[in-house]
Amino acid sequence: MPADTVDDVANAVKATVERGRKKADAATGAAQRKFAQSSKSAEKVLMDGVETLRTRAKPHVETARKTIDDAQKALLEEVDALRARAKPHVETARAQIDEAQAYVTERVKERPLAALLGGLSAGLVLGFLLSNRDK
Repeated sequence: MPADTVDDVANAVKATVERGRKKADAATGAAQRKFAQSSKSAEKVLMDGVETLRTRAKPHVETARKTIDDAQKALLEEVDALRARAKPHVETARAQIDEAQAYVTERVKERPLAALLGGLSAGLVLGFLLSNRDK
């Protein structure tokens, strides 16, 4: 094969490789542009979806907020009513506790030794009942 023919074939191969490289570069650029466009399009669709969800959810959120506020108000009213109903019972219980305290104080003053022994024996019984038997 003559030298000119080999050079001609080499030049043809180089030209073909260069055309292939240019086409590959063009295809890569086009793919990158398509990807960027698709990415922007997907982002827009997602943002539109988020906005749609936000818009659709807003009335439900407001309804839930109002329901919670109403429930809180009703609960506070019920607590106030319960306090009002319990107040006489609490006052009665305080009065009875004061009477019992006065009675116990009076009995301790009358019989201090009996009160001391009674307190000690009650303490011992409670101590035995509450002690840890696993030791």
